[in-house]
Amino acid sequence: MSKLDECLDDIFREVLREFPDDMFDKFKTIKKDDLWQAHFGFGTWLKSNFLNDNPEIRKIFENHGISQVDDMSFFVIEKFQAYLKEKN
Repeated sequence: MSKLDECLDDIFREVLREFPDDMFDKFKTIKKDDLWQAHFGFGTWLKSNFLNDNPEIRKIFENHGISQVDDMSFFVIEKFQAYLKEKN
């Protein structure tokens, strides 16, 4: 497992603890073209809780070619939706 995968697993575990299950049911159904809408609420939460003040996590993303915090949060959003869909 790569450091990025480990980082995503850690973030996903925290997200699953912090938010109600019914949010995930709705989140799974958002079309990929509409996923950007989650960027302003969920993405902001991700930046505040994981990305803005954590140089270690940011470095992991940068090592995978993702250098902007907004891009990092959207990457997590996309991966988290895929994770939820695979879980079912």
